[in-house]
Amino acid sequence: MTVDGAGVKEAAIQGALKQMRPGLMMVVVAMLGMIPAAMAPGVGSDVQRPLATVVVGGLLSTLFLTLLALPALYYLMNRRRDEPHDEVGVRDPDELQENTEQTGAAEHTENP
Repeated sequence: MTVDGAGVKEAAIQGALKQMRPGLMMVVVAMLGMIPAAMAPGVGSDVQRPLATVVVGGLLSTLFLTLLALPALYYLMNRRRDEPHDEVGVRDPDELQENTEQTGAAEHTENP
């Protein structure tokens, strides 16, 4: 999933940095749009104020999840791609084939 050969950690960081400006702009503009609803003094303001508060809280949580939680989750789910296969427990395919041949040969000698 990395395009230019960067590691998973670097890809997650670069992706979060690329999304920071558009995410911040979206949240700030939407919050500015909620100011009239949050400050409305007229009829129906008892419904608008809590609704505006919930929308602003949702926008902030969306920003947090998009910029911090999703890249961290991406890194945690794909970090094995950066590790060498020997450290993860995956063996060399040639070694696996040799082991299969040895165990297969031992099984054939026991059963005539």
